[in-house]
Amino acid sequence: MNSASEPADLVAEAVMACPAVAALADDGLLATFLPGRRVAGVRITEDVCEIAVVLRLDGSPLPEGAEQVRRAVTPVVGGRRIDVMIADVVIAGDVPAHAEIGSGAGVAAEPSLGEVNGR
Repeated sequence: MNSASEPADLVAEAVMACPAVAALADDGLLATFLPGRRVAGVRITEDVCEIAVVLRLDGSPLPEGAEQVRRAVTPVVGGRRIDVMIADVVIAGDVPAHAEIGSGAGVAAEPSLGEVNGR
């Protein structure tokens, strides 16, 4: 099966297309495990799609970013409940060390708010 057709990959692609999202969180707590690889920040069960993200802190309320993620993935999760966890936030173009490097988000130039506050 083509990796792009895996449900977790489709969810990850939809999430990363959201302007509010800097990265999928890769803190080891939430992932989909596939043969030979894993999709960080996404876990899909029969009833629920769980997503862990790093949002951009741009002045918009964080719940709006989470809602943006829900709207983006609704068409690809087949009626499952969508739970969005905001794992961290970043300022401007920064990306925390635990962000998924393969997300195209880049590398942190400065620490995230969580890292500054000792989390």
